[in-house]
Amino acid sequence: FFFILSVCLMPSRDVIILAAHPSGVPKMSDFKKVTEEMAELEDGFLRVQSEYFSVDPYLRGKMSGIKDSYFVPFELNKPVASLGVGKVIESKIEGYQPGDRVSCELQWATIVDTKPGAMFQKLQEGVSPQTALSVFGLTGLTAHVGLLTVGKLEEKEKGSTVLVTGAAGATGNVVGQIAKLKGYRVVGMAGTDEKVNWLKNELQFDEVINYRTEEIAVALKEKCNKGIDVYFDNVGGEIFDTALPLMNRFGVVINCGAISTYNAKERLTGPRVEWLLITKSLRMQGFIVSDFASEFGNAIKDLSTWVQEGKIQGKVTEFDGSDAGVEHIPDSFIKMMSGKNIGKSVVKI
Repeated sequence: FFFILSVCLMPSRDVIILAAHPSGVPKMSDFKKVTEEMAELEDGFLRVQSEYFSVDPYLRGKMSGIKDSYFVPFELNKPVASLGVGKVIESKIEGYQPGDRVSCELQWATIVDTKPGAMFQKLQEGVSPQTALSVFGLTGLTAHVGLLTVGKLEEKEKGSTVLVTGAAGATGNVVGQIAKLKGYRVVGMAGTDEKVNWLKNELQFDEVINYRTEEIAVALKEKCNKGIDVYFDNVGGEIFDTALPLMNRFGVVINCGAISTYNAKERLTGPRVEWLLITKSLRMQGFIVSDFASEFGNAIKDLSTWVQEGKIQGKVTEFDGSDAGVEHIPDSFIKMMSGKNIGKSVVKI
């Protein structure tokens, strides 16, 4: 009787699996919702009721099936996952109680069994899920590490020009805000008038270019009229090709992302960059934020201080799927990839 009762009390969950590797722009048929019965919670694990999920461009690469990259790709017919926030409903780890909220990688599911690992943190009182996933999350850390550790921004003279592409995105807006508070001139690029106005009027970027309505080459020459000293690139593609010749000697290019290329169906080609790197003595470096885990403590300390002092503000686009459940997550991911967000994109379920 007791065995039958314990089995009956085991919860089930809805989970999103990858049904197909997207070809070009992701679509809803690339994902599928399934319902699974859950087993008894193992020792050393937490059972978490999912509440919020982060949706970010890097997930597109993990859906592609490509295996020769820095990430472990999602497998077909297996769960998709991203950073999220959830409430502990059962704990078999000392120091965690039901009701605690944690931020960590969560499968796109209503209930997830997880344990402490990389990017795992218990939310402190007063820290909202939105803040935990934005300024204090992966994208905030990426902005801090990329600009200050990889880019060595503070080696440049104050007032030098910093160009940020994807400036209204989750990482780009924090990059620009850090550069501003450090005393640099910031030029951002975004794709709607709403985003341009937010960057210019609220975040106080010095100049902002709408790459959809302005002629990019002309606008860059006008608004970077003294050249570019630090280029934080989240976009790649034709904008990268246009901006690189405007770099000043000894300039730094930080390659964080290339969202303009993520949906390409074939390998893209572009101008050769070697001569520019040589003649302008440029330094160009890509990075993976997880390689800088030793810097996270200092980064979170800085970001926390700047938020408390009002020097950095977080902007979150919240896709509310509380009525739709986990099926809303892939839809929100697709919307984010098409630019229907300002700042960090999170999904509430």
